[in-house]
Amino acid sequence: MFTQHKRLLAVALFLSTTLLLLPLLRPAVQAQAGGLAVSQPRLVFSTLQGASSATKSVTITNVGSSSLALGAPVLQGADTSAFTIEDSGGLPRTLAPSEALNVGVSFNPAASAAVAPNDPAQAATLAIAVSGGESLTIGLAGLALRGLSGPSEPSLQEILDGYQLTIDVDDADPYTNALGRSALQWGDEIPAQQLRKAGPGPVSVEVVAVFGPKGDDTVARFGWYTAASPATRNELFSVPREPQAASNNNATLQPAVVGAQSFDPGGEPFGVYSLWPFFDAAGDEPRSQADALNTWEPNLSYRHKVRVYPYRSALLGDEPNAMCWRWKSKLAGKITRTLW
Repeated sequence: MFTQHKRLLAVALFLSTTLLLLPLLRPAVQAQAGGLAVSQPRLVFSTLQGASSATKSVTITNVGSSSLALGAPVLQGADTSAFTIEDSGGLPRTLAPSEALNVGVSFNPAASAAVAPNDPAQAATLAIAVSGGESLTIGLAGLALRGLSGPSEPSLQEILDGYQLTIDVDDADPYTNALGRSALQWGDEIPAQQLRKAGPGPVSVEVVAVFGPKGDDTVARFGWYTAASPATRNELFSVPREPQAASNNNATLQPAVVGAQSFDPGGEPFGVYSLWPFFDAAGDEPRSQADALNTWEPNLSYRHKVRVYPYRSALLGDEPNAMCWRWKSKLAGKITRTLW
């Protein structure tokens, strides 16, 4: 089982600083196991405890010049009982060069998976034997949810653990979702009042999770602004409430988004913001990365709306020059790559 709450770094003091961003460089197909490639190195799930998630699939492609014999997919690891292979892709079978297949998995956490002292973050591995003695492995990460709104939402630490990120937010009680609203820094949080792109190409954004009200068709909007013109907001994408029938896109890991997930601010310092229509129908209360811009918040000590952490993954390893950020209203994401 994935271990929570690693206390590795001292609490960071919040200082004014600049982060440097480089473009995201990630191949669409990632090769491993002697001539095979997978569409993604892990599948990430979240669903209510005692329920079953939708099936997610990984595409396996023979990118070599010879046919390969693949065995039946099996689950390995401490939390195999929480995952189910829904589609074996016809395995075992031989995969010819350039041929591909899909293997589907679902997440089925126990009814008490998210009740203390149980760990709601579940992890396993999908393994497939390959001719020649090698093994193809795809990581499986799941977060069991106590509920979808209010006090039953997962804490930030649980979200990060469910995504298999080894980031410590120094949460005294990770089974509650309250972390505090003051400008004090906790755990591995780093200072980040503005950013700057360091190389050619666009800045890329990956949405890790969203947990917000379901009362509006749009859960959240995300955008960026230059430090020189913070009042000019450039919206990038939105998180819709229900892009598909009966979905809970307002309370999930890896939510669906509408819009672009990359932008190019040029060489100017910039920051990011989010808008939450349920709380701010007029759109005049952006939760900005720079505390000084959140003047709509009357309490000065509550103007720290964005928390930023170095991006570290238990499954994929540390990713240099990347960071993970979190808004108080529960939008978590990743911007790559950064220096601070």
